[in-house]
Amino acid sequence: MIQRIFLGYENVFLSSLVTELLRDEASLRNSLILVPTTQSGRLLREALVSAAEKSTIFTPEITTPGTLLRSHDSSFAPAWIEHMAWMEYLSSIKGNDWDHYSDLFPIPPSDDEDNPYFFDSLAQEMVSLRKTLQDSRYSISTASKYLAQSSDAARWQNLAQLENGVERLLTSWGYQSKTDFLRKNPVASIGFPRIILAGLTDLPECLKETLHYHKGEIISLIPSSEMEKEHFCSLGLPLISWATRELPLAEITHLEADPYSQAALALKMAAQTGVSSDRICLGSADEETGSALARVFTEAGWIAFHTAEKAPPHSLEKWLNALEKWISFPSFPHLVLLLSLPECSAFLEENRAEILFELQIFREKKPSIELHEVRFTKQPPHLFTPRLRGAIECFMALREAFLSQTFSQSMENHLNALSSQAEDTPEVWSAIEDFLHQSSVFSSIVKRSHGFWLKTLISIFPKPTLQAPENHVVDVRGWLELLFDPAENLILCGMNESFIPGRLGGEPWLSQNIRKALHLPTDSDRHARDAFLLYSLIKMRQDKGTVHLICGKNGTNVDTLLPSRLLLQIPRSALVSSVENLFREIEPPEANLIWSQDWKWQITCGELASKISVTALRDYLECPFRFYLKHLAKIQRPDPERKEMNERDFGNVMHLILENWGKIPENRRLHEAEKIFRSLQEIHHEILLKEFGTHRSIPIEIQSRAILNRLKSFSQIQAQLVEDGWQIRETESPFKWLSNDLSIRGTIDRIDQHLDHGEIRVIDYKTGNTPDVEKAHRKKLTANSKRPAHLPEQGPMFQNILDSKGKEQLYQWINLQLPLYGLAKSHKEHVTPAYLKLGAEENSRKLILWESFSQEDIDSAKECMDWITQSIQQRVFWPPSEKVKYDDYQFLVPEGAFIDAFHFSE
Repeated sequence: MIQRIFLGYENVFLSSLVTELLRDEASLRNSLILVPTTQSGRLLREALVSAAEKSTIFTPEITTPGTLLRSHDSSFAPAWIEHMAWMEYLSSIKGNDWDHYSDLFPIPPSDDEDNPYFFDSLAQEMVSLRKTLQDSRYSISTASKYLAQSSDAARWQNLAQLENGVERLLTSWGYQSKTDFLRKNPVASIGFPRIILAGLTDLPECLKETLHYHKGEIISLIPSSEMEKEHFCSLGLPLISWATRELPLAEITHLEADPYSQAALALKMAAQTGVSSDRICLGSADEETGSALARVFTEAGWIAFHTAEKAPPHSLEKWLNALEKWISFPSFPHLVLLLSLPECSAFLEENRAEILFELQIFREKKPSIELHEVRFTKQPPHLFTPRLRGAIECFMALREAFLSQTFSQSMENHLNALSSQAEDTPEVWSAIEDFLHQSSVFSSIVKRSHGFWLKTLISIFPKPTLQAPENHVVDVRGWLELLFDPAENLILCGMNESFIPGRLGGEPWLSQNIRKALHLPTDSDRHARDAFLLYSLIKMRQDKGTVHLICGKNGTNVDTLLPSRLLLQIPRSALVSSVENLFREIEPPEANLIWSQDWKWQITCGELASKISVTALRDYLECPFRFYLKHLAKIQRPDPERKEMNERDFGNVMHLILENWGKIPENRRLHEAEKIFRSLQEIHHEILLKEFGTHRSIPIEIQSRAILNRLKSFSQIQAQLVEDGWQIRETESPFKWLSNDLSIRGTIDRIDQHLDHGEIRVIDYKTGNTPDVEKAHRKKLTANSKRPAHLPEQGPMFQNILDSKGKEQLYQWINLQLPLYGLAKSHKEHVTPAYLKLGAEENSRKLILWESFSQEDIDSAKECMDWITQSIQQRVFWPPSEKVKYDDYQFLVPEGAFIDAFHFSE
């Protein structure tokens, strides 16, 4: 017998519910109360205890429909075993056998055993599909019969064939699936003589059927008026008619720009009510907005707890996730993941922070070297320390030991080693023990990798529950929990489509039409449910409270959102004004704000270097402050995860190949382009092997071919130079020059000398998009030229030059590299600076001379160098240039002027 009791709208539902339950306290001992969510149950339990403070009320059994359905799960195959059964059965289908499933798979799945991800993904879909169908006591086979006349009939028949094979496999393993159990036992029983449905708005079909056959008493307590009884089914659940009913107007409906704007308005509304926090019902149907609410209220002093917030994973789960990645594929990123977790101390005695630092340095220098290459290759000590090598050996040995035993044995040994470091709940350790016991049975049946078993173990970890702060004063409730909130002042955010009404589905096999054919819940049912809930929430507070509904224009990722259709399901007289309000243009929250930085980077000038490179002088001329950051403070932005050579790496490899080639005297005398290229190819192979190992990524291989292409052009240029009488005299020629007690050092890529007249050329290799030599070192100034703030109006950084017409022109030094090369190597011979350009475009690959270069240029460059070194000695690094051609530090200044982002002091 089912009794429906309508509690009306005079009070909020929880108050009316508790009053009704306490009318017959004696019967509560034998009652089972079903509520929508776990949080709803907690609120009801607290309210019952609070209402009966002076009596000895027995707290009844309170649970959710989902928990009730899971109560018999121990007698079924766990979800991970069913998932494994699907994977095994799908993997067992070979070759032409896929023809039996051609309607499902017109193109047979790949038979690649090393790539099981397709079957893994499909198995997850099948387990999820069967779980959805279980709510109506369907198997895929029974569903296929209902769909026999539909356009999807053939596909579902193929799915049913696969399901039958999986069921046979589970039976052979000694398990029964929940789907099979429900098929054979259509009606379950609930061991309580009295069942109370408290504010339920939907139920799984199988539970509806069970309740209809229940022989005891069933009472449905409905948060509605008896005048609306025709809009509820016999169990008291809202009917589809609610989807078209007119809803009452809320006190105010607001439109805000984004989740944080919604939260800010909600805080303002809460303050304006003038009541205590326990009289405010705060909720959100959108998890993002719910998180924003909790943050904004907490920052304002109303410490809030978002009940839908997910707790961080267990520490042991994080470690096993890292271990699975390492076991499956040992790589540098996975090593970093292991070293970042404290559990690694159980296997490594060294300081993991120092190892991580050394690993970062190595990865920055050699980002494309894979772990297995480094393990057996000697690297320079400053790049690859014995401590880092020891850590790699330790974790590689850990991996080899793990893989050398069965998974169960390996995990037991591993957990024993972890016991001193890993801290987790008994529930977690118990779940692991149960899994290891069950999985050990399958080790001889199912041939899967240790990585697969680790992933499966992680999937069954109990989900941690986020605990509310002890001093929190307000909860941010989810949509289904709002009905059980006792406060009379409702502030509800996230009133947007896809949140309210909620949408079912996501399963690729269950379209809305298929759901209708199978009598499964549809989006229309969800619309009706949510319309009823909003109706009740508003009606219960019309006389004794307030209701504020807030929707957003955009999400946190700037996605455009639509107002919930429920906000338009209102009296016709208010529709036009509501549409104008909800669809009006609204400025983003920062539209009228002028960005200002509320703090600055504090940079203190430290100890000066005793030597700098000649190329660093260019950076000082461009910006003295960035020069300081780069060359004295050594601030750099690492990029250890790059999988290809950046511009700097590419140039370094080219220089290294040409350097090694030029050091061999026989190569310098070669005058045939083909022989020069063959000799370069050999060195190219050696350098690539050393720098990037034997197993290079596709981007590196493409770049190595580009290097070969440029080397071929170099061979032709070099052959012509030899034919013209030029000979390489030196390569990688070092020099140093003392300026104001500061040592200026550099290395000249190459020095050529003519065999007949003895002229000297200092040559710099260039692989990028570089202008002509002179233009790369000084620029012409005009009356309209804006001089950088850090340069004085006149001085040695400027040079007056007579043009071809005898007119004096003013130039500014922007680079001193080649003129100082000339200073280092000029004696009695005339020195000509040159670029040997080996750029991306073939027509740009050539030798370019600074034809007009003279002793006056050398002298002027030396004076500029002395001015720079004097400024460095005097600690002149301010002000910075506002703009530079290539800025390595712009990421430190997201907005505003560069100069305003720093405070620099000596």
